[in-house]
Amino acid sequence: MISAAIAYLVAVAGVLTLEPWLQRLLGGSLVTAWLTEHVYRPGLRAAAVTVLLLAAYPDMFGPVLLPTLTEVLAAGPDRAGMLFNLMVVLTIVLPLVVPLGPWVATVLPVQAALGASILFHWAVTAAGLHASAFPSLDIVGSVVAVATVAELLARAAERLLSDRHPTWARLATHDSVVLVFQLPALFIWTRALGQQLVQ
Repeated sequence: MISAAIAYLVAVAGVLTLEPWLQRLLGGSLVTAWLTEHVYRPGLRAAAVTVLLLAAYPDMFGPVLLPTLTEVLAAGPDRAGMLFNLMVVLTIVLPLVVPLGPWVATVLPVQAALGASILFHWAVTAAGLHASAFPSLDIVGSVVAVATVAELLARAAERLLSDRHPTWARLATHDSVVLVFQLPALFIWTRALGQQLVQ
């Protein structure tokens, strides 16, 4: 998971670099501004989440024997593209369906959890095993609690940095960076999935 977190941070650095450039390049009309905010930027963030999931597989599920990532992706047509497209769709649709308001940054942890469940389902199917793609309700409750604390920590970091380091304060609550705070919640989710395979 450490190497996956590093890969994600590198991807986030790319997102944070590309987003202002993309806004300057496409900014101007209301249409391009809307597309930038609701399509292009979510696409960049979805790419970062996809990088995290692919880099964390299979370690994120714990010490269980699963097929390699190459075997899992090769078991179906364009699975990497399918995973990325789902991440994009979730980024766009979730804020429209659920009025998240100031909690809109929680879209990325939800993306990551659902993406991990999809990878897990593909993996156990390829291995000829049977396990649920979703953990039990008590695990879901734990994940929600940890994710809420992580969100509050990100906001606290913004308040602490707002006066002396306003740029770092904005980064602390950027959607992509907030997922770094959410990694423990994702870890609980994925380990609970993998625990089903431990006898």
